[in-house]
Amino acid sequence: MNATRSMATLASGEEKVKTLSNQNKLPRLPVPDLDKSLEGYLKSVIPVLEQKVSRKGDPAQGSRLITVWPK
Repeated sequence: MNATRSMATLASGEEKVKTLSNQNKLPRLPVPDLDKSLEGYLKSVIPVLEQKVSRKGDPAQGSRLITVWPK
């Protein structure tokens, strides 16, 4: 099979599009702001960390997690 083809022929005779063969046709997406990305990540992960800390019995540690990222 030619390496430049974007279609693969299956045993049944039907053609299937190869993964990423249309990548160059997709629009480029903007890179998100790092501070906003980190804020969203921490907003989602802090409750999970607080649960883990509270299970270990150190409530002071949980309050310190919240102050890691400036509001």
